[in-house]
Amino acid sequence: MLNLVEVGKSQSGPYINGKFTWEGAFTGNKAIWNADDTLNVYKDVNGVDLKVTLKDPFKMNTTTKNLSEFNDFTKTNTFFGWGNFALQIKSNAPKQPVCLEFEFSKPIYLNKFNIWDIDMLQAGTNLASTYQDSIHVFASNNSGAVPLKIAKLDSMPTYTIVGQQIKANFIEGVDGDVSHNNPKAAILITCTTPIQKFTICHSNGSEDDGLSNSHAIKIPEFEYAELVGLIEGVVFEDITNIPLTGSLVSLIDEQGNPVYNKLGNLMETMTGKDGSYYFPYLPVGKYTVVQIDPPGYESVRDIDIVNDNNISVELGVSNIVSKNNDFFEKLAAPLPVSLTEISLYKVREDTYRLSWKVDSEINNDFYTIFLSEDGIRFKTLGFVKGLNKNGNGYIFDFKEINKSRFYVKLSQTDFDGRSQDLGIREISNEKSDEIIIFPNPVHDIVKIHWNDESESFSHYSITDINGKTAKNNVINNNISPLSIDLRDVVSGTYALTLYKPNGISKSYTIIKQ
Repeated sequence: MLNLVEVGKSQSGPYINGKFTWEGAFTGNKAIWNADDTLNVYKDVNGVDLKVTLKDPFKMNTTTKNLSEFNDFTKTNTFFGWGNFALQIKSNAPKQPVCLEFEFSKPIYLNKFNIWDIDMLQAGTNLASTYQDSIHVFASNNSGAVPLKIAKLDSMPTYTIVGQQIKANFIEGVDGDVSHNNPKAAILITCTTPIQKFTICHSNGSEDDGLSNSHAIKIPEFEYAELVGLIEGVVFEDITNIPLTGSLVSLIDEQGNPVYNKLGNLMETMTGKDGSYYFPYLPVGKYTVVQIDPPGYESVRDIDIVNDNNISVELGVSNIVSKNNDFFEKLAAPLPVSLTEISLYKVREDTYRLSWKVDSEINNDFYTIFLSEDGIRFKTLGFVKGLNKNGNGYIFDFKEINKSRFYVKLSQTDFDGRSQDLGIREISNEKSDEIIIFPNPVHDIVKIHWNDESESFSHYSITDINGKTAKNNVINNNISPLSIDLRDVVSGTYALTLYKPNGISKSYTIIKQ
């Protein structure tokens, strides 16, 4: 089914946050990791495939053949409880890491990744029962290494963060073991640059004696958002640079198939008076923008120089927003009718009117008015006889057709039978309840749009991943769009919450760069 999107009101907004859960969780994908596993692939978790690999070059991972002191091993559903992953290792010397690598099939933002139970134990006479948790984290995308943000969950942590390393504080002769639910021994890892690979390396710290029969860290469920982008451009008249209406623009993938974005919308639109098209919420990949000339025009060139009504675009980490994919047109031939204005509007509850004005008419027999529900397939609605005088105005009234959205096309026919299309106009009676947030990621000003006839908001708040308020204010008179200046807010992932007068709220993720 054709889904024509009205230009200027197309969808844009926050990234869609997803959650990866482990075996024993009540919701989500509930990924299973059994003892002795070294590689698992979890398909289509919030639209992203995830490959998890355990790398153990020193054979220090605990397995059914390499038991820990407590006969436990690396797996899901352990002593850490349901819905958690235990990375449990041994050591007989410092610097013997066991690494857990997460590889995402598409670039993602890591919004919330916690590691718990980072502690140490030095008390006791059995040297193999002592340990010092040491963790290194790494991330990258196709462009290279990406720094991660590491935050404490408590003001008095049991560890020290240095760069991308987290190491339990060493106190000789002290029992520093803490509960695996204690936030003093937990960290939060996030990133504001998209990544495709994330690695955790766990080992015994260099200040310990190097011997350990068992030490473990807890990895609970985590949250991420797929990187999505947009493609946009304008159809112009080549000489005057005036935007052109009535050009059908669509998006196809590498196989030539129509593209549906992450929200399930078909990426196909008819340009309006501003001549623009806008395709948001697109996964990274290669696309082709396909343009059909507006009625009465022919292609002169595309922004990529080749005059073929196609523009190739590749969205990636370094080019996630592709703008200015413009097409340029010229009049196909001298027109017997010089049209200066064409409008479609409702004149009464059950009646619509198409009106148009012409500057000149030569050899014009009549006008034909067509109706369509999708902007592609038209049927004849009626005719108006041409007056063949300069400066004429015409109107054509027709009754309600009980459709929420429809298109009307005007064409002209000469006395010799030749005809040409003069323009297409659209009417929509739909009311959208969509919240539109743009741009996202944002550098300075973010704008929030909503339908103020169906939505009412009294105030908003913006909080960081730790719940700290970065911005809050009232929304005067429910005025949309709302502009919020974020230039004084540090880079990171934030929750934007819009509050209704009755206390109900709606929350969205925004990225500040």
